[in-house]
Amino acid sequence: MKSTAFALIFVTQVWAQNATTGSGNTEIISHYDFAGTISKISESLQKNNMKIFARIDHQAAARSVGLDMPPTMVIVYGNPAAGTKFMLENPQLALDLPLRVLISETRDGNAVQVSWHPAESVIKPYGMSENAAMALSRAEKIISDAISHQ
Repeated sequence: MKSTAFALIFVTQVWAQNATTGSGNTEIISHYDFAGTISKISESLQKNNMKIFARIDHQAAARSVGLDMPPTMVIVYGNPAAGTKFMLENPQLALDLPLRVLISETRDGNAVQVSWHPAESVIKPYGMSENAAMALSRAEKIISDAISHQ
C-alpha cells in the first residue's frame, strides 16, 4: 500500500510539471536551444543508468531526400536491466520499449519542444504492474528536470 501511494504521488508530480497534448503525449518547452537540449537530455539519461540506443535525426533524413524541416531528433533510450524484466513479464511490451523522446525546434525557431508518451499510456495496453509505471515515470522526471533548469 505504501509503494502504491508513493507511485501515485510521484507520477502525479511528474505529470503536473508537464502539459499533455491532444494526442495524449506529454510536451514541455526546453530552457535550452536545440543542441543544448539534446546534450542535457543525453547526459542526464546516461548519468541515471539509461542507455541511449539510437538518435534518429529527422532533419538529416528530410535533407537526404531534398526536403527541409526544423531540427527534429528522437532519442531511443532505456535501462536494459529494467526493460528486460518487463519484457519477460509481457513480451509484447517490446513493441514499445525502449522508450523514445522527441526533441523538435518550432518552425519559427523560437522554442524547442520535448515530447514523449506518458508511462501510463505505454504500459496500460499490456496490463503491467504499478512498479512498471513507476520505473518508466522515473525517466520522464529525469528528462523534465534536465531541461527545466538553467
